Order: sequence, then C-alpha cells, then structure tokens
Amino acid sequence: MRLAGLTSFADWVGSSFPLNGEPSPLPFTDPAAYLARATEQARDELDRIGWTRREPLAPNPAPIDATFDFIPGFSARPLQTLLAEILNTPDTRPALILVEAPMGEGKTEAALYAHLQLQNAAGHRGLYVALPTQATGNAMYGRLRTFLGHQAARRPSQTPVTVDLQLLHGGSALNDTYQHDLARTRSEEQQTLRPTPNTAGDAADTVRAGEWFSHRKRALLSEYGVGTVDQALLGVLNVNHQFVRLWGLGNRVVVLDEVHAYDTYTTQLIHALVRWMHTLNSSVIIMSATLPNQTRQDLLNAWNVTPDPAPDYPRLTVARTGDPAPISRHIPGPRRTQTVTLRATDPHPAALAAQAVTLAEAGGTVTVIVNTVQRAQDIFKSVREQLGPRFQSMCKGSKHPEKIGVHLYHARYPADDRAEREERVLRYLGKQPATYHRNGEPHTSDVRPERFILIATQVAEQSLDFDTDVMITDLAPIDLLLQRAGRLHRHESNTGRRGGHDTPTLFVAGLHDWPEAALSEHHWKYVYAPALMYRTWHALQGRTHLTLPDDLDPLVQRVYDPGTPTLKTLDEVQQATLRKADTHLRQQRNNQTSLGGQAHIGQPDTFLDLPTQPSLGEPDGEPTHDDTNAATDELAAETPTSAPAWAMTASASFPFTGTALTSSIREVRLPRRSPLS
Repeated sequence: MRLAGLTSFADWVGSSFPLNGEPSPLPFTDPAAYLARATEQARDELDRIGWTRREPLAPNPAPIDATFDFIPGFSARPLQTLLAEILNTPDTRPALILVEAPMGEGKTEAALYAHLQLQNAAGHRGLYVALPTQATGNAMYGRLRTFLGHQAARRPSQTPVTVDLQLLHGGSALNDTYQHDLARTRSEEQQTLRPTPNTAGDAADTVRAGEWFSHRKRALLSEYGVGTVDQALLGVLNVNHQFVRLWGLGNRVVVLDEVHAYDTYTTQLIHALVRWMHTLNSSVIIMSATLPNQTRQDLLNAWNVTPDPAPDYPRLTVARTGDPAPISRHIPGPRRTQTVTLRATDPHPAALAAQAVTLAEAGGTVTVIVNTVQRAQDIFKSVREQLGPRFQSMCKGSKHPEKIGVHLYHARYPADDRAEREERVLRYLGKQPATYHRNGEPHTSDVRPERFILIATQVAEQSLDFDTDVMITDLAPIDLLLQRAGRLHRHESNTGRRGGHDTPTLFVAGLHDWPEAALSEHHWKYVYAPALMYRTWHALQGRTHLTLPDDLDPLVQRVYDPGTPTLKTLDEVQQATLRKADTHLRQQRNNQTSLGGQAHIGQPDTFLDLPTQPSLGEPDGEPTHDDTNAATDELAAETPTSAPAWAMTASASFPFTGTALTSSIREVRLPRRSPLS
C-alpha cells in the first residue's frame, strides 16, 4: 500500500515538469549527469509544491497551560493532564486512544496536545481531524489553524517551520478562511511564507494551504488536515487512488471526533480504517461523549488489543501497538455538574412555536432543535406569524428592544447560504465577544441577543460550541438528546444575563405519551430507529431532572445495551410494538454490518489474497438532499430548493457519504444507527 501510494505521488510530481523543445540526449550520452540534473529538478519541484522536510511542530512540548496560553483563561482540565501523563514516556510505538468524556471537558485540546507528544515519540508526520459534518469541519479548521500557527511561531531555539493545513470537504471552496490561505500561496513569491513572524499577531502566517495539495486526491498528502470523515474512509473503499489517500494517512495522528454520530455501515468502515492505521504505524484518537461497551470492545479488537473491563465514566483508554491489553483509567474530577430540568411538551409545530415565543418574551436565547427540515420550516413559519411586526430576521441582525430575533438553520440551504447561517449561529450564541466581518472589515464586539430564537435541525447538535438559555427538542435517541442538552448554559460567562432562564430547562416534544403515533405523524421513524426512540422515552419516564455528566453514561448504556430486557412497565400492546421494533433494528444492524464489511478493501493481513475488484470510480462530492415533501413556496426567503439529481446518484453509489458527510441525510429518511454496532 505504501509503495502504490508513493509510486502515484512520484508519477504526479514527475509528470509536472515542463517539456521545452526537443528531448534531451543527456540520458543516453551521460547518464550520471542526467541523474544529477534530474535529482536537482525533483528537489526543486518538491520545494515548489511544498513537500518539504517534516519537522516536529514542538520538539520539546511546553506544559499544557503554556501550550494553550493563547486561549483566554485556559487552565488544564483533568482529562488533558491524565492523557499527557500517560503519554509522557519514551515509548516510540503508535497508540489507539479512546476518550469518553462529557461535553466541555476539553477533548479537542487533549487530542491536540497528545498529537504533539506522539509526533515526537513515534515520529508521526502530521495530523488529520475527521468530523461528521461540514459545519463541524469548518469550525475545527479555525481552531486548528490558530493552534498550529501559535506552535509553529514559538520555536526560537529550533528551526522555524511553516506548516500546511488543508480543509477537506465538498464545501471547502466556500470557506473564506481556507480560500484566503490558498490565495496567499498561489504566486511564486508567496509560495514560501515568512517562517518567523515578526509579531504574535502574525502567528497565522506560519500556516499555509498549498494549492498543489488542495486537489481532492492529494489533500491527505499534506501534513495537516481537517475535514469530514468520508475523506479518510475513502482510503479503505475501492475507489480510484484509494491507496494514495491511505498512504497519506500513514505515520500520522488521525483524530475521529463525535463517533457516536455515525450509522452501523459507517462504523464498520471506521473499524476497517483503524485496522489499516494500525498497520501503517499511525496513531488514532477516537473521541465521544460516551461509547456503548460493545463499540469500545470492537475498536480495541480492531487495534489487536484484548478489551479490558471499562472503568467508571468518564474514562480514558490508551492501547499501545504490540501490548496485549490497554491502559484504562477513570478521569478524575473536579468537573462542572449541571442539573437540567426536564419537561414534556406538545410536539405539534404550532404549539412548539407558541412555546418558543413565550420563552423568548421572558428574555434570553431559545433554541429549538427538531428532527426534520420540514418541522423546522413549519415552526419558523408559525413563529414568524405569531410575532408579526416583532419578528426580526437575524440574517440582518438587530438589537431592537421590541423585536425578537429569529434564525433558521438546517442542511438544505445552498452551501454558501448554509455557511453564512452557521457563522451567525456561532456569532450570536458562541463565546463573546465575537469577531465577525461587516462590509469586508473585521469587528469584535459582544453581540449576544437579548431575545432570540434559533430553530435548527441536527446540524446544531454536533461539535458546534454555542450556548443557549433554554431548549426545546424533539424526542431523539438518548445520546443525541444529551448532546443537545449539552448546549444549555454551556458558557459560564453568560451567567447573569439569561433573562428568565437562570435554571437550565430542556423541553422534550413527544415525552408525554407513548411515542408510536408521534413517530408516524411527525416522520421521526424515518430518521431514527423506532426501537431506540421507545427505549429513550421509557428511560426518561418519571424523571424531572437530568444531572450531567453523571446521567450520561448510565442512560446511554441502558438504551443501547442489547441485553436490556423487555421494558416491564409497558402494557401488552406497547410490549408487542417494542418487540417488533427491536427485531427490525437487529435485522437492520445485521444488514448494515454485512454491507459495511463487504464494502471496504479488506483486512491488512489478507488484502493481497483477495481477488482484484473493479474500482467503483470517483465520488464527486457530498449529497445534500433532504425530504422531498418540505415546503419551499411559502418560505422563499428562508428556504432553498431541494438537491439536484446528481446528489442522489452520488449517495446511491457511495452510501456512506449520506451519513458521514453531512447531517442532512439524518434529518430525513434513513433510520438511526446503533452505536453498538
């Protein structure tokens, strides 16, 4: 696999030399002179495209607090300290690291610091961070760009370095920051950037985005990258030049974030990717709020390590290549504990809209997260009608004291519009003060609205760092419900300005009655597996509060554990409905497990023994299709048209893209996966 990737790379570089005039007779008249000249040309070409000598980003990493001192008020969390201590050894072997910790524990910073340690100890050449959606990829690109810039700029006693960072997903052409980084490296003069910035404000100049690597087949050859998980999974699928992508991930630190977001099919591909990363001497860091026990065991088995009993949650697992068993530790406190008030509410769109308006009138920010684009549009329309002249579209922005800002955010918008709406979510509900552009000029100010309603789908539940005062959500599988709840009172800096919502409250639509009718009426059964919805509903019955993170792991294990008995408090009809749903879910898991197991290129130890299969071709981007029944005529100002036919074809040819690339497909028709598979 390494040889195939290297050969293609050498062919691409060698084929890029210009041919001037007649062929040179030098190879025939003086082979030694030709070799010397060709070697010099090759070195010049490698320098031109940015394939330079790989230097550790931080040959002697500073302590964690000093490494992240560019983050205001940063102080190392127990997770970060524990992982750094475990990796602080002269061990040169790659590692599989499983991080199971609640939201807000600093998993991302822990992974970035672990990358510095593994890069020095194991000689890894760089980092790729894989996320479930374009939105989370865009957000991570900015965070990683800042981190790399500060680390590369603070090397006074070592050789200065300029690092290359690529953004890998179908919407990267619409990311202004990434396109700016590309533009800075296009001319010959700009191709070599200043390796030592003059001021701290120029730290980002040490990060470049080489244009040669921006081609989709070459992007993983860059030393650093952020993107959607499909870009990594293409390395284990039978598509054109998969060996180049897989070679690009070799001897690298690969971070897989939000792994609970993927269905059974994609999970099987992730297992295959972990096996190949083990073979190619890469380290893998897998992060999640919680992993069901079976998922944890499957990942350790993929690394050729015997699973051990899981310690208490939150937990950290480090498996070194060649060790028979991993190192597993409970992550100690102290940590912030939050008690969330849990209330049931009417799932009808008009009722949810009225409740959102009432809550917003009390002051503060209200977030409504629903399971389909159609419901988001219906609620937006109803809110707009109920507010009348008090309605203020937050696409324009306003702090008018008599108006309530309303913002709609889902995955069906055209990519440029969606990116703008995502930016506004983070601008208004992210950490303050926020930096944004107005008329092309950057501005920094506190723009958190006094009264605001965000109406969104699942695109808002994964990895977006925003804070809301009160939340209304559709019933969803317990892990996703808790992910949504993690956005409540997320930033302590907003304490004291939450209007009438000093107590974090989660309203769950569909929690009142047995949800069978709601699954059909509101089309939730086409989005998530009914069995998981029934079990989540039952797990929350009789509860008035959720304690985070204490309740997170027990609730997830209870809902997803295949050994959980039939729920005895249900009546006979409900028991029969649940048994039927459980049977369907098992069949679906088995089918997706089989399909996922057959889709990848095979196991590293048996790959060469398999018969040659024809390539499936080249995937051409990311599908963004949603349910075809969503209204567009009455919401022309807020709703784009549905996806073109080519997107549907791409999803049919490469089924993993529908779940791995965007959350849009999960907003519509495909049933929810089980993270147990």
